[in-house]
Parts: sequence; C-alpha cells; structure tokens
Amino acid sequence: MSLASSAKNDVPAAVQPRDIHHKLEGHLVILDHLVQYRQMRTKSFDPEGAKKRALEAFWQHGYEGTNLPELLEMMRLGRASFYNAFGSKHELFIETLDLYLETLTAHFESLLAAEDNAESALVSLVDGILAIAKPTDDLWRGCFIGNTALELGAADPKVAERLKIGIASVRSLFERALSLPLRPSRLLSEDSRRLRALQCTASLQGLLVLAKSGLPAVELQAMRDALINTALQSPDASTRAGRGKGK
Repeated sequence: MSLASSAKNDVPAAVQPRDIHHKLEGHLVILDHLVQYRQMRTKSFDPEGAKKRALEAFWQHGYEGTNLPELLEMMRLGRASFYNAFGSKHELFIETLDLYLETLTAHFESLLAAEDNAESALVSLVDGILAIAKPTDDLWRGCFIGNTALELGAADPKVAERLKIGIASVRSLFERALSLPLRPSRLLSEDSRRLRALQCTASLQGLLVLAKSGLPAVELQAMRDALINTALQSPDASTRAGRGKGK
C-alpha cells in the first residue's frame, strides 16, 4: 500500500461527520443535565421562609426604608434567585401584605372560636394584636397594614386593595367578638356590632400609632382599657350616652 493510499484512508476516519454529530450530541446532553441541575439548585430554597423574613424587614423598616441589599441579606438570597422567585421588590411587598393578612386572620379566627362571651373575646383580640405589634420590650413595630397606610396611602392600586381588605378583616374580627353575649347575657343588634367594630378598629389603629411614637405605657394601658370598656357598654347605657350628647 502506498503512502498516499494510507493517508487517504486515515483522513476520513478522523473527520467522519457522523462521529462529530455523536460527540456534539453527547456534549449537548451533558450540558442539558448541568442546566437542569443548576435550576434544581436555584429552586431548592424555601420561598415561604424567605417571604416571612422579607415580611419582618418590611414590617420593621417600611417599604422605602428597606433597601434591596439589606432585603437580600435578610432573605438569604442572591440577586438572581430573588428576581427569579419574586420578580421585583414591589411584587414581593404585595406578597408579604397577603401573607400578613392570611396569617393574622387565621390566627385570630381560631382564637375567637374558643371564646364564649364578648368580654373575654375582646380582651384576647386586643391584647393579642398588641402583643404582635410589640414582639419585644423595646420594639413597637405596630400594625403592618396601618404602617403601610401611613407610608404609602392609597396611591398604589395593589397596595390600596390590600389596605381595604386588611381594615375589613380587623373590623370583621371585632364584629365576631361582639356577636358573643355581653355580661349579663345580652346581645348587641347587628347595627350596634358593626358600628362598635368600626370604632374599635379605628381606636386600635390610633393606639398602635401612638405606641410607635413613644406614648408612655400607662397612657397606652388607659387607652386599651377605654377601648374595651366602651365596646362592652350595654345597649341601654350607650343609648343614654347618645341622648345626653344631643342635649
């Protein structure tokens, strides 16, 4: 066999298109596995846990007061993972409002289900909300819905919708508490319950705002007691008080 013939046979064996295709196909399969593995790693974090940590940050510092680097550190996420999971800071904020409302409502509905009279129900509700608003002796973080209303108002439609739902939820909890018998065993009319629930909601939000501003504890306690006592006033006493104001 000649040298030329040997070279002719060797060259095609080294550059067979079919072999190149198989090798390329193999590399693509490996690359695909690597991409899938990376996606699995990216999605392996706990989104609900990260969202809860974001809620704590927004609740304590507000929307504008929580910058992205601090938020990422609090959530233990990288920037890419954050955007893949939540889209934006604003979208995450909306999700934390939803989480707060769902958690708060479920907790207090369960709590009120165990009560059998309006007084104990109101005490449990008011004191429970105050306890959540003050997780430690030196930290008044207030109500997340109330804080958001003061900071952002109703300019953002998505935020405004959550604020409306939040106020309605708290009012509904007060209505539920006031639907239980007073002491002695008397029931409020539906109109009285609705009005008193609205008054309780407004008074409680005012109390929480004043608490964040540093109002002395003794005055906060007096406001808390007045809120509960006024809500529990008997229908006859309430009617007499209303007539007295009209004179």
